[in-house]
Amino acid sequence: MPVNYKSLKVSPASSNPLKFWKQQATDYLIMSRTARRLFCITASSAQSERDFSSVGTTVTDMRSRLNEDTIEAVELLRWGMRAGILNSVVS
Repeated sequence: MPVNYKSLKVSPASSNPLKFWKQQATDYLIMSRTARRLFCITASSAQSERDFSSVGTTVTDMRSRLNEDTIEAVELLRWGMRAGILNSVVS
């Protein structure tokens, strides 16, 4: 039976979101991977530069009329596949 994430009880003692989502990984695998990836802080700007470069390959002269919601959806899918989060869902 699937566990409903809305029923999670978060105590004030769990102030570290990385530890919290690591503990929840068995019940919420995709959310845990996503949260841990988003909550970690990188020490360089290389990832943000790669992200902007990725958008540059999505928005070209031939695709200049894409709206921002479509661009965001494409980039989130691309990011999820690179991070290995969507491989288990798509496969």
